[in-house]
Amino acid sequence: MKNWLVVLMYAVGCMGLMLVPDLFIPLSIWSLIITFFVLFQEEMNLKNGLVFFSIAAMGWFIEYIGVHYHVPFGIYEYGDGLGIKVLDIPLVIGLNWVIVTVSSWITVEWAFSKWNKLSKILMSASLMTILDILIEPVAPHLDYWMFQLNWPPVQNYIAWFWLGLLFSALMSMLQWKRVSSTGVVVWMCQFFFFLALQLVY
Repeated sequence: MKNWLVVLMYAVGCMGLMLVPDLFIPLSIWSLIITFFVLFQEEMNLKNGLVFFSIAAMGWFIEYIGVHYHVPFGIYEYGDGLGIKVLDIPLVIGLNWVIVTVSSWITVEWAFSKWNKLSKILMSASLMTILDILIEPVAPHLDYWMFQLNWPPVQNYIAWFWLGLLFSALMSMLQWKRVSSTGVVVWMCQFFFFLALQLVY
């Protein structure tokens, strides 16, 4: 049931952003919040809660450094598409880091369960970077964020991969073995969601 809810939400959101973007762009924040709670409602305990909070806090802080000091991603700024901002950074961006990290890790555990730890970390970081590659061309059109010259520099993708390694290593150290089909569905939905939006934007 959860998986179908996620698929339906992303399918409706994709069509809405294609047909009536002005109506659906403000709903992006709720898509992130719902995805977070659907993905983690079975995972919530004190240990996991601390992990999720740590990733969210680190992700938000990295974005703060990125916007105000232009490292490690390059020169960019956030629009209003992701809701309320504190110090020019959307509050929900931390949730996005958690969603991308954990869904990528779960997907690797599901697809490559026999691999060693290092291979899993490398693949998880790669999946995170792949999502960013798909998101970047669409983000300015949805008023999420915009890079100088309207295109992210190569350093953005390098930074994403290295941060993906860091967060995926954290997941590995915590020996996160739980494989949730919902995590795989979330990663796949995000992949096809932003891939489809590139046809329009």
